Amino acid sequence: MQSKNAIADRLLICVIFAVACSSRALSQDPASAGFFEAKIRPVLIEYCYECHSENSEILAGSLRVDTRDGLLIGGDGGPAIAKGDPHASPLVTAMRYESLEMPPTGRLPERIIKDFESWIAAGAFDPRDTSKLMVMDQQEVDHQMAQEHWAFLPRRIENRQSLRLPVEDLDDYPSVGRIDDFLNQSLHALGIRPNAAADPQTQLRRLYFDLTGLPPTIEQQDAWLADPSDRNWSRFVDELLASWSFGEHWARHWMDIARYADSNGSDFNATFHEAWRYRDFLIRAFNHDRPFDQMIRQQVAGDLLSHETDQERYDNVVATTFLMLGTKMLSERDKEKLTLDVVDEQIDTVGRAFLGLTLGCARCHDHKFDPIPTEDYYALAGIFRSTQTLNGESQKYVSTWNRVDLPASDSERNAVADHQETVGRLRAEIKALEEDRKRLTEKSRSSMLGVVVDDQDAKKTGVWKASTFFSEFVGVGYVHDDAKGKGKASIQFSVQLPTPGLYEVRLSHSPGKNRAARVPLTIATAEGEKQIFLDQRRTQIAPMWSSVGVFEFDAQQETSVTIRNVGTSGYVIADAVQFIPQDPKGLVSETTEASANEEELERIHHELTKQKKALEQLEKNPPPPLPVAMAPSDHTAPLIADSPIHIRGEVRNLGATVPRGFLRLGNTGEINASIGEESGRMQLANWLTQPEHPLVSRVFVNRVWMHLFGEGLVRTVDNFGRQGEAPTHLSLLDDLADGFVQNDWSLKGLIRELVTSHAYRRSSANQRHSMEQDPLNQLLWRNPRRRLSAESIRDSMIFSTGNLDRVARSNPMAGRGVLVSSNNAGSTAKFDEIASPCRSIYLPVVRGYLSDFLVALDMADPDLLVGKRATTNVPSQALILINSREVNQWAHQTSLQILSDAMSFSSRLEYVTRLLLQRYPKDYEISFAKQYFANREDRLDAWVQYISAIYASSAFRFLD
Repeated sequence: MQSKNAIADRLLICVIFAVACSSRALSQDPASAGFFEAKIRPVLIEYCYECHSENSEILAGSLRVDTRDGLLIGGDGGPAIAKGDPHASPLVTAMRYESLEMPPTGRLPERIIKDFESWIAAGAFDPRDTSKLMVMDQQEVDHQMAQEHWAFLPRRIENRQSLRLPVEDLDDYPSVGRIDDFLNQSLHALGIRPNAAADPQTQLRRLYFDLTGLPPTIEQQDAWLADPSDRNWSRFVDELLASWSFGEHWARHWMDIARYADSNGSDFNATFHEAWRYRDFLIRAFNHDRPFDQMIRQQVAGDLLSHETDQERYDNVVATTFLMLGTKMLSERDKEKLTLDVVDEQIDTVGRAFLGLTLGCARCHDHKFDPIPTEDYYALAGIFRSTQTLNGESQKYVSTWNRVDLPASDSERNAVADHQETVGRLRAEIKALEEDRKRLTEKSRSSMLGVVVDDQDAKKTGVWKASTFFSEFVGVGYVHDDAKGKGKASIQFSVQLPTPGLYEVRLSHSPGKNRAARVPLTIATAEGEKQIFLDQRRTQIAPMWSSVGVFEFDAQQETSVTIRNVGTSGYVIADAVQFIPQDPKGLVSETTEASANEEELERIHHELTKQKKALEQLEKNPPPPLPVAMAPSDHTAPLIADSPIHIRGEVRNLGATVPRGFLRLGNTGEINASIGEESGRMQLANWLTQPEHPLVSRVFVNRVWMHLFGEGLVRTVDNFGRQGEAPTHLSLLDDLADGFVQNDWSLKGLIRELVTSHAYRRSSANQRHSMEQDPLNQLLWRNPRRRLSAESIRDSMIFSTGNLDRVARSNPMAGRGVLVSSNNAGSTAKFDEIASPCRSIYLPVVRGYLSDFLVALDMADPDLLVGKRATTNVPSQALILINSREVNQWAHQTSLQILSDAMSFSSRLEYVTRLLLQRYPKDYEISFAKQYFANREDRLDAWVQYISAIYASSAFRFLD
């Protein structure tokens, strides 16, 4: 436990570094239309409409849930929901079986109930008609609207010469290119002067985190401060774009959109052992500046693309993992419903990722707001239904996903083939030897030497359990004490021998590591009782006999061998006792067929032991398996087919069949794409990547702008439809999108243009006049203050220790089996590897077991497509940074590094500030630090507290 004084010290330091920031809940807000369409409406349709909708034969409780007003007005018992208060909402209490029990067929999963609670707590936003549910044939979609909404119109390019301001205004409105020209025009029209450039230290910190997700080193800071010129800025930009860290950082942005995870989540949290290949594909693609239109084609239809090299084939197939990463109800027994749900998730993902449209809304009815009729939805559904995403079952009722072989080298294939051949040969040889052993054992049982007493004829005391688990035994089986009741069980084998003399005594028992090592035996001989101990973990005579010695017996009295379990640990086995007559010299009196069998059995036993050990070693040390990807494939005929409309989205309520095709938006093509014997994914990929497509390039450019300027030119980055916000600078967006396409869809080229603009390098300071004119900074008169991502916060802490592992990691789920169900509250699975020194992008992302540390800092929810992360600034974030064991560990490592150098206090303070905040300390910080460190400048604990507090401060977490 930390002392109160230590915590107080950190809080005090946090105050020094704190800067107030606004909180904002953004993407996947429970108050959004997307949340309602994805999480609420489908549940109402599936579980409630039968009894509580316009078409119900009997309207149960006079309650309708198929309209907004139906829920608010309610039925016989009053309103079904209380906006803002899920606990006071009868709908929720009924779902929880706390009042009524709805649905009556069984309690819904906890995750669904929590979705309804979140929805109601956020105000129960419901975009549905107030009077009745709009069904697909209720009205025709207004296709003219597609020509009127800005997002569906072709890009319009303005004459750039007309954007230039008069020469006399250029001092107040500096420009280095078209971005500044577009922005300056709007600012000039309102008389708003943009901020001057930020100080050089702030600019460099911003650039490094935006391009690589990591801070600059002190050496890099010095190199910039020595020459903060435009030319040197361009050099830094190019170096960062060429660094491997660039791809790692920007791949993480796209992984939010791809809903990347290393497990399925949902009802059966199966492990995605091959998802990491897609992650690495993204890193390579962004680092090599692969044209984004090519990346789209690879992610939608890579398995169908031609290739010239194995690496091209590898990348093409792995890229289609994009379609596979969504959560799936793998244990759903209605496989047709499961197929439709997977198709819906894929359509929704493609729609929002590439088009910025909520296509999933058209599954049950024509889209309420955008010109997307249900027919268009099922034109796309036919494409994805003709694609194999699921393939077989991993266990009964539990579906699993499709896997595709990846290219492998000849040596890899030969190693696997040789290994399989050797394993197969050994298994065949072992099987043949076991058959020989079984045959000889059966023969030996009928021709055993001497006298044999079976356990069935023995006198038992205590509890003995019958078994045939071990394949070698005398008679019909054997008995054991089940490793219980020690000291209470005994078994006596008694016999009247035919002649007096010497006999070898053997015991039959199954060997094993869990057998007792000192089993006490009492043998009644002619010379009195003999006490012997037998190690049952092994046998002496294959496969089941152990000799305990040669003894003299009197034929006139009963001979016995008694086995007890007193003082033993492990299983005590009792099968049979054998008495073999010996001549006076201790040799077997005659050679029989039985002795020959025993010799052969001994040989087989040794051979089996050798072969099994060889097989065990082979199976423990296999060559690396041939690579596979979790990737889709086209179905084969007749499963490649057009899809019927599913009225209201219901599985078995079928309407007319719709030809496979695309959306009828603007001039993007006809719905009937004349798709032949293929699924249509290749044609869909080509449709998406048309240079003139009005949406795709706009949507991607807008995402890039958002990552560099805090907000998109269209602030609803995942919704370019009529419910989304209009762009603040449509002409600029169109110009950038057109340039992006003309420049071969180059991400690096786009970023280079954005970060070399004056707009990007501006200060984030607030100016009174500008704030009054444009309080939301929509005209970009300043560069907005932004919070670092959860990954960058963590990575920069480890970076400060000097121990950040820059080596790429492969499979984060290696060695991990299938996870338990996400609903299993008793699970002890743990995947929080936050203390690992690797970059955050290489940590496992396991649905249901996300890192508390990263979740508190607003990491993306892998269950959802997250175009813009929620950005919150709440006390819990500072608290988790102050109290986290890992943060304390990193602060301790950084402090040791600082104290190891013989520097003065002022040098250490400067070093720490530049290391953590990438700037020199300010006067008030120096003054405070002198007071704080008074008389303890060399104390490790003081530096740990100080550094921990900087980690928790807003100055560390925010970019100015």
